[in-house]
Amino acid sequence: MSDRLPPPPAEQPGWSTPDVPPPPVYYVPPPPRHQPALEGRLRTIVRVELLVLFAATAGPNLVFGLSGISDPQTVQTDIPVTTLIASLLASLGPAAIAGYLLWRDGCLEAAGFATPRPLALLGQTGLAFVCAIGAAIGAGIIVTAILAATGHELNPVSNADKPEIGVGFALTALAISATAGISEEAVYRGYGITRMEQAGWPRAAVVVPLLVWTAQHLYAGPVAVFVVGCVGIPFVWLFWWKRSVWPLMLGHACYDVLIFFLNTAR
Repeated sequence: MSDRLPPPPAEQPGWSTPDVPPPPVYYVPPPPRHQPALEGRLRTIVRVELLVLFAATAGPNLVFGLSGISDPQTVQTDIPVTTLIASLLASLGPAAIAGYLLWRDGCLEAAGFATPRPLALLGQTGLAFVCAIGAAIGAGIIVTAILAATGHELNPVSNADKPEIGVGFALTALAISATAGISEEAVYRGYGITRMEQAGWPRAAVVVPLLVWTAQHLYAGPVAVFVVGCVGIPFVWLFWWKRSVWPLMLGHACYDVLIFFLNTAR
């Protein structure tokens, strides 16, 4: 009598294993809240890359915006078309570089660029817009209370060349707002937060990109910088929660359009 066990049924002649399809997947796990830190040389490369891109993106705006401390300015919409197009393309440059670097390293989806579901995108966009408006109102209340308590007055924003609200103004405001929403959210939320996590700075990733993004609005004056910083907080929270830049881009653009019209109408 042999001690050898018989082969499993699939190996016996005349037997076959039926092709059973895998069960359908009804649950897709959400993306991780943060990316794991890289190690060694890769971490050093990411840190240098991050610092260079932030300096190249926010540095010029920060330097030229120093005059806004004493003489706040607004974004000009009454400019030649060629100047507008050149400015928009220059603004999209850092976003294109950030997108390429993330794509090169295979982490576009991890940085929030995965294709969203339409209904989720609509709901999250509305949430981002409402939160931005609420943050701006809350910041305004705080500023008003501080000024009333200290007896100070705001420096008026220079608006001698305020344009009239019309088709040209609306198209320009939409173009500038869309460009700002795409570029700034791609660089400071999608790229900035993800890269800082990969660089080994997960806690600073929540704060540093927000501060750099806020500082580049210095041209609008200290009060505007404070309001922008408050508006950026829900954007950071929403990105950390949903890990998607698309609703932030749309919500940011909608908020900027509203601000354009409010500043011109007053």
